[in-house]
Amino acid sequence: MKSIVRTIPPITRSRADRDARKHFLIEKLKEENRFWSYAPGFADSDVPDDIIIEKTLVYLDLDEIRMLFELYGKQKVKHVWLERLVPQGDYLYSLNRFFAWFYFRVKKPDMYVKSMETRILNRRLK
Repeated sequence: MKSIVRTIPPITRSRADRDARKHFLIEKLKEENRFWSYAPGFADSDVPDDIIIEKTLVYLDLDEIRMLFELYGKQKVKHVWLERLVPQGDYLYSLNRFFAWFYFRVKKPDMYVKSMETRILNRRLK
């Protein structure tokens, strides 16, 4: 398969640049075959922001994750991380500990991840 080399768009705040960054992340995820369940030729607007954030956190590298924070902000990324990745427990435990420590500056990432997992799952069961 032919790999397309792209550069990360520069940091700016215009709507066109935000769309370019979102398109860049979607293209990277397509290269990783992470949208297998979508119809071929789907539009960028068909992919919700939560899905882009979740898949980028799980499947892409640090540069793309940095772009994610620039695009959506720390609060939105943390919300999606807590709601979608933390409840997956042992499956993503090491990755979640890393995110808690590196991106969200949690002092005790092991305890934090376990407690948030329990809290979120209990909330969902009510």
